[in-house]
Amino acid sequence: MAAVRLTVVGIFLCTALLPRLRCESQQVALDLESELQPYLESYCISCHGEKKQKGDRRWDTLKLPITDTLTLLHVQEILDILNLGEMPPIEEEEQPSASETKRIVELLTSTLDEHYATLKSTGQQTVFRRLNHREYRNTIRDLLHIDTTSFDPTQSFPRDQTDHHLDTIGDQLVTSAYLLDQYLEAADQIIEKVFADSERPPQKTYRFTENFRQQPELDGALRDWANFEFIALYETPLSQRHEGAYAKIHGFEQGVPHDGFYKIRAKTIAKNRIHDHPERRVSTNQKEPIQLAIVPGDHRYGDLSRPQPIEPQLAHFELKDDILEWKEATVWLDAGITPRFTYPNGMVGLRGNFGPIANAISTQANREIKNVDFSDRRLIAMKYGELPHIQIHEVEITGPIYDSWPSPSQKALLGDIPFSQDRIRELITDFSANAYRRPVADREVDVIMEFVENRVDDGAKPFQAYKDALKRILCSPSFLYLHEPSESGQEMDSYALASRLSYFVWSSIPDEPLLRHAENNSLKKPDTLRSEIGRMLSDPKSQAFLDSFVDSLLTLKDLGTQPPDRKAFPIYYARNLKEHMRTETLLFSKHMLEENRPLSEFIDADFTFINGSLAELYDYPDIQGSEFKMTAIPDNRRSGILGQASILTVTANGIDTSPVVRGVWMLENLLGTPPSPPPPDVEPFDPDTRGTTSIRQQLEKHRENPTCYDCHRKIDPMGFAFESFDAIGQWRDSYAKNIPVDASGKMPNGSEYNGIVEFKDVLLERKTQIARAFTSKLISYATGRRMEPADRPAIDAIVEELDRRGNGFYDLVELVVLSRTFQSI
Repeated sequence: MAAVRLTVVGIFLCTALLPRLRCESQQVALDLESELQPYLESYCISCHGEKKQKGDRRWDTLKLPITDTLTLLHVQEILDILNLGEMPPIEEEEQPSASETKRIVELLTSTLDEHYATLKSTGQQTVFRRLNHREYRNTIRDLLHIDTTSFDPTQSFPRDQTDHHLDTIGDQLVTSAYLLDQYLEAADQIIEKVFADSERPPQKTYRFTENFRQQPELDGALRDWANFEFIALYETPLSQRHEGAYAKIHGFEQGVPHDGFYKIRAKTIAKNRIHDHPERRVSTNQKEPIQLAIVPGDHRYGDLSRPQPIEPQLAHFELKDDILEWKEATVWLDAGITPRFTYPNGMVGLRGNFGPIANAISTQANREIKNVDFSDRRLIAMKYGELPHIQIHEVEITGPIYDSWPSPSQKALLGDIPFSQDRIRELITDFSANAYRRPVADREVDVIMEFVENRVDDGAKPFQAYKDALKRILCSPSFLYLHEPSESGQEMDSYALASRLSYFVWSSIPDEPLLRHAENNSLKKPDTLRSEIGRMLSDPKSQAFLDSFVDSLLTLKDLGTQPPDRKAFPIYYARNLKEHMRTETLLFSKHMLEENRPLSEFIDADFTFINGSLAELYDYPDIQGSEFKMTAIPDNRRSGILGQASILTVTANGIDTSPVVRGVWMLENLLGTPPSPPPPDVEPFDPDTRGTTSIRQQLEKHRENPTCYDCHRKIDPMGFAFESFDAIGQWRDSYAKNIPVDASGKMPNGSEYNGIVEFKDVLLERKTQIARAFTSKLISYATGRRMEPADRPAIDAIVEELDRRGNGFYDLVELVVLSRTFQSI
């Protein structure tokens, strides 16, 4: 029977846990030997015996009774496969009777329950783990009240390593010497940023009414056309060779002088939304309003007319056609940041289309073009082409705007009264307790105060010494690592539990109400935990949980890492589909959580959230506009996340689709049974595929290799169901050269389907398995460790209680938090 190969962790368990295992009773041992062994001989050993070991599994050497963890893992494996009905293969082997299999399943279940009850693994403890990038940023944001929209102190940190897409697993979050250096740099940057302004900065208004120079490629045409009287935006930032995609403010490249909120006003007009150009030249969506956005720009990153590494959307507007009007927004800008204007739903590939557009205009008999050098194709296209674009005629920037002073960040470090040397110990005590997320001992403060005194003795002024002490706190292991001591055995103390809960839901520090519960030791009460879960999930900071859910558990963090081919899938860029795809899945998951919808609706739901751009991709002509709306699914082929373009795109390679990739994604992320990696000596596909005409035929030829057959009989049926969706999730009935799509399949247990709709019906027969997979991943994410064999009973207990409650998504999150596994180290 094919199954997952043992990992290094499994081998460790086999040796380290042997003394802890308890042999089963004599009667159970007799039952195992008298009933399981004959069953295996009759139905399994022919494929998993001395002569043949499919899937690298050999059951004729299975030693009973169970005396070690390796045997325990094998027996659990046998039970799982029998429960799924995957063995023995229906088309190949004699089948046991239902009563035979039922008896073996009962026997194995009772035996495993006995062993799980006695299995205690030190491997179940969470490795002392540091904050990952997300958690560090959010912690700095909430601890110091710093706006991190366009300020990222982790930008120079090395990338976090993940385990099955989870970025919270302790043994993956290593700390290198380089990272330690970056922690020092980040701490210095953060504290100096907080105290950059000792006095309240004066408010000033900057006005720009002329000389709107842009990137050099466009300046000549803009000068001859309008004498730089306005900014002109033509392109979406998603173009490859940008020309008219980012508009800086000439003369304001150095940005604002101080951190703070700034009111930005722009006098704008949208031109030529409706046009006669062919879509292959001008790809804008004429059914939706022209959109204007503001993003930050930093001259230290280089050309402000090009993309930059940090450019979140600070403001967004929809413009009315041909109406000159003021648009304004108040946004946070860090010192040195300048606002830039973009046209999110503009043209794609303007640079390459200037020539054809200008040529078409020049040959029109009714066109009167005067005083124009016909070699200047940009000028002809821009002045006479009636291209959709945005004009900005005036800009005003006012700020920084502070409701009070000192700033919230400075109050977090100084309180409401000015700094004085005699307050340093009090300030250090308060800040370190907040930073460490627990009370601090006097001896910890003594060490920091000794550091302060040494700095003063070395000539530093008291305030500088205090700032250096704050930087030291931000580099302390007590800040950088989640401290999880235990009170008794495996149980966490209340402060550690508060941190685990806050980093699970918010990816950030616990707030005052949560810490008060920790202080009075009431947090461990189930009613208190339930109340806190509800409160925290209703807080805007819980967006972090949803982001992590879609990025890690549904793997959407990888969306766009294999960008779709621009020629084959131009709509992906013309409609900014990457952002819209992720938003659909995010809003869908948010609704599932808030409304406590059953997990089965991740597979088959009659609703989703889409806007006009996604509706165009899905061929839903009645849905228009840029706003996302909850929408009834008019076609059940797209019900649930398996019909959403985000999942279908992240499981493709940007050019074509592969049932193997999508099948592996299903097994790993929805069913919790990741397949074994292919043996190192086996090619991904048999090179002898001559005469094959489709991916199905290629895989059938690949499965002729006996080494590949057993795993692919599980993987391929999971992927074939999606073949009617192309690499960005569009529906298709045929491949290239009109080869028809065959989206049918046969599961290892004999279930058959024809198309995605029937496939979902087959999946819904595995509701318990799906619930177990979601539970296991959520607990791993929350605790920062992989689930092990000894965790299986706890996971099954959650799944059973979840089933009694109706399998709601919110209930699952609550049950995870209430579980002993969550509350243990």
